[in-house]
Amino acid sequence: MTGDDRPTADAEFDRAAVIAVRAAVTDEQRKRAWTRVFEVYEPMMRSLASRTLRSDELGREVCHEAIIRAISRFDTFDDRARLGTWLFRVTYNACISRIRRDQRRKMLSVDEAIGGPGASGSRSIREQMVQRAEPEPEPGVQDNEDRADVLRALDRLDPDQRGVLLLRDAQGLEYGRIAEVLGVARGTIKRRLFRARAALRGHVEAIRAERIASRDKGATAGGVEETGPAGTDR
Repeated sequence: MTGDDRPTADAEFDRAAVIAVRAAVTDEQRKRAWTRVFEVYEPMMRSLASRTLRSDELGREVCHEAIIRAISRFDTFDDRARLGTWLFRVTYNACISRIRRDQRRKMLSVDEAIGGPGASGSRSIREQMVQRAEPEPEPGVQDNEDRADVLRALDRLDPDQRGVLLLRDAQGLEYGRIAEVLGVARGTIKRRLFRARAALRGHVEAIRAERIASRDKGATAGGVEETGPAGTDR
C-alpha cells in the first residue's frame, strides 16, 4: 500500500479496524486485520517512541515491543476509546518503562563502580542512544549551542514531564487526546504541561550557567598558565 492509498487515521477507520480485529478467526484473518491497523499507526507509534527516547534505533525497538504488547493485550481495549489513542498509550507506556529501566540499570552501574549502594544523581541515558531531532526549542533559541542546551534539559526532565511535552509539542496532540493517552483529566494535562515547561526552562538556565562557569574556569586557568614564577610574564 502506498502512502497515497493509506487509510486516514480517523474515528471511522478506528471503528472498522476494531471490528475487523475482533471478527478475525483464522491466523490469516488476524494478520490481515492487524497489518491494516499498523500500516496506519506504526509510523506514528515509531515517531512517538523515537522522539521520546531520542533515538531512531531505540524507537524502532520499543515500537516493536509496543506492537506486540497491543496485539497480546487487545482484550483490554475499551470501546469507548479511540483505537489510535489506545495505541499511543501503549507506546508511551513502553517508552516510560524503557527509560526507567535504563535509569535503574545506570544507577546500579554507578553503585557498583563506587563500591556500594545509595548513589544518586545518575546521568542521562543519552550516551546509550543515537541523538535525533527534537521538537523545536523555545522561542529565541536559534544556534546549535542553545539547541543542545534544550536537548540536555529534556534529558533532565522526569520521564512523565518529558512525555507530556512530546505528546503536545512533538506529536501535536490536543489536550483531550493527551488526557486519554495518559488516563487523566484534561485539566491535569494543562497543569502538567505548565510544570513541565517551567522545569524545562529551569534546567536550560542551569545548563547555561554551568557552561558559562566552565568557560570562566578555563579562561582563568589559561591566564594563570600565561604567567611565569613570581607573577612575571614568560
